[in-house]
Amino acid sequence: MKILKLLSLCLLAVAAVSCTGDEAEKVAAKLNNGEQLTQQEYGVAIDYCGKFAEKAEGLQASIDALPDDSSTADKDAEKLADLKEKYPYLDLFNKAIQSATQDQVGKDNVKKINRYASLVWFSAPQWATISTNPDAVGLVEETPSNDSDTAVIMGATGETVVK
Repeated sequence: MKILKLLSLCLLAVAAVSCTGDEAEKVAAKLNNGEQLTQQEYGVAIDYCGKFAEKAEGLQASIDALPDDSSTADKDAEKLADLKEKYPYLDLFNKAIQSATQDQVGKDNVKKINRYASLVWFSAPQWATISTNPDAVGLVEETPSNDSDTAVIMGATGETVVK
């Protein structure tokens, strides 16, 4: 029974990966044809680039922590190159994300971009909120008001709270 469950889980994982690959391929074809993406398709491109960036981040951190002449750094650099080959649409999707407006990608995708923006291997657009705090969902700005007891706080989502 355990073997059957394990086999089922493996098949589900393979199916999920192949569906994601199919979606990415469709989005890439649409971009190559010069067509405008929907917000859902931008989501596919953002997730694709974000997943790559998360995987590459660990390898890059390992490479950066080691001396240049380290054999481990060389192996990690090879792993990073292999990882790039597994993501053939990376440049195409990064270019589409960087040239898109917040309205084009949609509110939910803006949140995704802001979450990935601090990763070294994610090419965020200029309008992205880049936070170096890994626990932060976005940046919060505090703007003093005329009243010394009150301040306006603007969250990454654009909501305004007065305290």
